[in-house]
Amino acid sequence: RPPSASGSLNWPTPTGSGESFLVRRVGDFVAFMNDVGQSSGNQLPLRIPLAREGLPAAAAVKQAKPGRVEGVDYRGVPVLAAFRPVGGTDWVVLTKLDREEVMAPLRNLAFWVSLMALLAISTVSGVMLVLWQQRGRAMRLELQTQSDSLLRQFYDLPFIGIAIGSLHTKQWLKCNDRLCQILGYSREELLSMGWEELTHPDYRGASLAELDRVAR
Repeated sequence: RPPSASGSLNWPTPTGSGESFLVRRVGDFVAFMNDVGQSSGNQLPLRIPLAREGLPAAAAVKQAKPGRVEGVDYRGVPVLAAFRPVGGTDWVVLTKLDREEVMAPLRNLAFWVSLMALLAISTVSGVMLVLWQQRGRAMRLELQTQSDSLLRQFYDLPFIGIAIGSLHTKQWLKCNDRLCQILGYSREELLSMGWEELTHPDYRGASLAELDRVAR
């Protein structure tokens, strides 16, 4: 049954561009034995020159065996076509589909595959980032623990005076016994003092400037 002008909707599966023809060679032309259905309102000629480049019908009538070809049909639209000679005649059965219709499901599949791959990569990357951050925190905690342990060993040494202070308030927070002996103050007195009180006036400005630089 010839397809309608809007395309064969049941050819042989639902399609918007599938058409089938009986074609034959007539001199230097390929003749369509049935009507073409994908016209734009004007009746297309039933004969098309064999010399027309890329015409699947021309390739079909030139060969004496079944085949497949990619080309441009009578509308000038890229198509994929298959053909088979009819035994005992010079007729050839030709069927074609628009390349755009054939490739659309593949592009759609490629889009969804790419999207799922992107989501998978993003998920894995997110998990790896979280694991990396957790590993970083664990390493920093371990280093801090080792540093605190090392500091404690020095802090408790009887011949080294050590104090811990705040860069922001410039007050002493903690000091060991040896520092109290070196400076001649009790622990309570030292912790009530600021760094400025223990710095000679000639060096106080430069020392405070360096402390501010460290704080920044």
